[in-house]
Amino acid sequence: MGVGRPPSTPPGSAPDLDLPDTIRDQIIETGGSLESAAFIIEKKLYSTDVNKNHCRLSIPVRQVKERFLKQAEVDELLGSERGIVPTTLIDPCLDESEVAFSLWKSNTMYVLMSGWKDACIKNGLTDKMEVRLWAFRRKAKLCLVLERR
Repeated sequence: MGVGRPPSTPPGSAPDLDLPDTIRDQIIETGGSLESAAFIIEKKLYSTDVNKNHCRLSIPVRQVKERFLKQAEVDELLGSERGIVPTTLIDPCLDESEVAFSLWKSNTMYVLMSGWKDACIKNGLTDKMEVRLWAFRRKAKLCLVLERR
């Protein structure tokens, strides 16, 4: 599945997954839209996800559970050499930071960059830790919430 063909599951309909109350509350308190909430991925962090020299969270496109990108964002990711969608990340400490959301040109891996390293350090993220990543919209802007499992 390429990035141009997002998962067929629409936002808010991932099977057997409920938005945790803390994340639901954070979305509401920050002016986000619950209707736009989408479950992206549950994954075990790899050493490259938390290594200070790599500074990126990998999200394999084939493992994405629900559609969460707008067509204009897909076009931006595919349309330029280093297409980037500016994104707000809410980390497990419920702090917000700006990160760059991108797509490797192989079209098989989304990545969170610039700002991800600080989130790892601040939240004590290590390899083999389980995390979930959720998306929502705040005034049309893509926002992500990282949940530590």
